[in-house]
Amino acid sequence: MKKEQILLIVGAILLVIGVVLSMMNGGADNAAIAQQATNAQEAALAISANNQKDIIINAISMFLIGFGGVLIAVPALKFLKKKN
Repeated sequence: MKKEQILLIVGAILLVIGVVLSMMNGGADNAAIAQQATNAQEAALAISANNQKDIIINAISMFLIGFGGVLIAVPALKFLKKKN
C-alpha cells in the first residue's frame, strides 16, 4: 500500500470515530443530577464533574475530526496536484 492510501484509511477511521463520539456525547441531564443530590454542595460537585466529562469528550471528538480531516485532505490535495 502506498503512504497516501494508508493516510486516507487512517484519516477516515479517525474521522468516523470522532463523529461517533460527538454524536454519542449527550451526557446526563444536569437537572436530573441535581435532583438526585441530597444538598446543594453535592449537586454542584456532581454537575461540575458531569460538565468536565462532557468537555473532555467533546475536545477529543473535535480533535479526532480535525486530525482525520487533515489526514484525508493532504493525500487528496497531492492527488489533485499530480492530476494537473
